[in-house]
Amino acid sequence: MNKVTTGTLAALLGLGAPPALAQTADPEEERPDTFVLNLGAFYIDDADSTISANRPAGLLGTSISLERDLDVEERVTVPRLQGYFRFNPHHRIDFSYFQYERDGKKTIGREIDFRDQTFDVEARVKGSLENEVWKLAYTWSFYHTKTLELGFTAGARVTRYEAELKTTGGAVSEKEEVKAPLPLLGLRLDYAISRNWHVLFTTESLYVELGEDIRGSYNDMRLAIEWRPIQHVHFGLGTNRFTLNARVDEPDWRGQLDNAYRGYLGYVGVRF
Repeated sequence: MNKVTTGTLAALLGLGAPPALAQTADPEEERPDTFVLNLGAFYIDDADSTISANRPAGLLGTSISLERDLDVEERVTVPRLQGYFRFNPHHRIDFSYFQYERDGKKTIGREIDFRDQTFDVEARVKGSLENEVWKLAYTWSFYHTKTLELGFTAGARVTRYEAELKTTGGAVSEKEEVKAPLPLLGLRLDYAISRNWHVLFTTESLYVELGEDIRGSYNDMRLAIEWRPIQHVHFGLGTNRFTLNARVDEPDWRGQLDNAYRGYLGYVGVRF
């Protein structure tokens, strides 16, 4: 082999080598996380809920502000679970779950009709509202780099509400429950301020019309910042604003439900 050929081969093996061979990439920067699980405390603040339950004969029930009429607590702290499983850089499954119950009692200053029962003026009435939420959604990350991920989300939000009114002695009591899978559409953003700090934003909103049973709209918006000091562990702080306005016409509950709250979330998570 002559000198020219030897020099040409050296150039091809050295200067002509692919970048992937010439320079080793940082695997933590190049490979997105496959599985993320967050567990935290969700502090609900400034809750505002209005309900009504019509009588079986079709007469309208009383519109009740749980916070003003029955002194139901506006603040409560509950555990919250969320995360995702990513099966390739542009596709993942998101999930979350939390449940809360708020209650209170008050001597009412007006007559309240709630489905089959009438609560008289000056009665001591206890009210409660329980909400359980499961969410499962698919996210398509249409734009995904080391710095920024943008994705569309579509899935279902399975929501259960249970409202109960009863006199403190238990002589008069009435409970109503509604459970429905609500479709969701949304947008997700994950922006890396630096290697260790990320900003995450999610918004989900939809007008819902499930036949004649449930009609209304909801909006769920979350913003968080995460600190990722080590490879597989992160810490996050965020805020969540939710509103729901619904008309319900089911056998178990015919009436209206308006629910809104602002909340704050602190969590620790693992990433693999």
